[in-house]
Amino acid sequence: MFLAFGLAYLSVVGGTKIGTVIVALSLVIFDAIWIIWYRMFVLKKNPMKGDYRHIHHRLLGLKWSRGEVRAFVWIFSLVMMMLMLMQEANRLHKLIIFFVMAVLFFGVNTYLFLYKKMQCGLEKEKG
Repeated sequence: MFLAFGLAYLSVVGGTKIGTVIVALSLVIFDAIWIIWYRMFVLKKNPMKGDYRHIHHRLLGLKWSRGEVRAFVWIFSLVMMMLMLMQEANRLHKLIIFFVMAVLFFGVNTYLFLYKKMQCGLEKEKG
């Protein structure tokens, strides 16, 4: 997360648009939106009450190591930032990439956790 915030800061200082920063932080932003929506509408509880449903907890629940989770977040953020910077000032391409990322993130989460009923995060299974 530190690397993503560092990249975001450098992009703002470097003069790029705020859209590039948002895309660089898209994994964190999408995860926060997903968790708030999931807590409010699926679990019907306070969205500000903590649990183990964030993406890093879900990856740890899939037996990833902490280093692998960190590398995933850093590499994802770096790749997204590079994609945005290569698009230069073409706003339409940036919006398309951001929209595709949102559809993929929310689509995969919906499929795995609502349709397949995959366990969210590090929760203990009942039984």
